[in-house]
Amino acid sequence: MYGMVNKAIVKYISLNYGTETWEKIKRRAELVDDNFINMEQYDDRVSVAMVVSAADAVGKTPNQILEEVGEYWIQFALDSDYGDLLRNAGDTLPDLLMNLDNMHVRVGYSFSELKPPSFWCTDVGEKSLTLHYVSEREGLTPMVSGLVRGLAKMLQVDCTVEQKAFKADGHDHDEFYVTYGSAVHTS
Repeated sequence: MYGMVNKAIVKYISLNYGTETWEKIKRRAELVDDNFINMEQYDDRVSVAMVVSAADAVGKTPNQILEEVGEYWIQFALDSDYGDLLRNAGDTLPDLLMNLDNMHVRVGYSFSELKPPSFWCTDVGEKSLTLHYVSEREGLTPMVSGLVRGLAKMLQVDCTVEQKAFKADGHDHDEFYVTYGSAVHTS
């Protein structure tokens, strides 16, 4: 994983569970240094250790932590140098989801060793679609639900995400049923 992802995990946990909790997680994950460099590649085991240690520390499952980090990732990316790229990837949730692969190609110009997942949509309707997800990295599928919710939040639309097919259960890839609606009303 690139340091940018690990930085997002650290920041999310520190903001939502406190710096003391992060320090405990850091010790459990046996991290000597948590000053990750955005464009440096780190062993995936570092990210996994942080997520598993975080889950233990806050009484959640690793999948729950991955979903939370996935949703947070969108705001983290918006606040980064890649924010404009994300903002310009689409004006609707279906457009954004259908443009994720193109966006990853552009991000790959900066991150030479990037091994991005692949996304495509089918059954796109006015209020729902099926999102297909393939990655050579194992165990990150729960993050997708959070990412989709984060994108919907960015666009200020209601959204639900339900995984319908699981690669872990023998399917050739993961599939999610995504429903979306009108703009979220904020007061």
